[in-house]
Amino acid sequence: MTTRPYADPLAEAELLDPPGGQQLRLRFRGSVQDPDIPWDACIEALPEGQANFYEIGAAGEHGTRLVIGLKAERIELPLVRMAILMIRQYKRLAPGRREFG
Repeated sequence: MTTRPYADPLAEAELLDPPGGQQLRLRFRGSVQDPDIPWDACIEALPEGQANFYEIGAAGEHGTRLVIGLKAERIELPLVRMAILMIRQYKRLAPGRREFG
């Protein structure tokens, strides 16, 4: 029996900023209350002492607005991959701001 390997989330995402900065804007598909929606996202590097968070906003021209704040010095590709997977797998996503971890 042959199994299909999982696709790399970065291969499916459209990066709008280069990695290595304090934030990275991107677009990718995922789900929340609809089975498959486009996310218009921004991942932000947070200093120590601030809590990780996600904030789901309103739908816009390029998708539903999503801001993810993660404790990191800068936003590199492994962190982007982890953030996409986290959003795709998190079962209790809800509009508004939620802190985690």
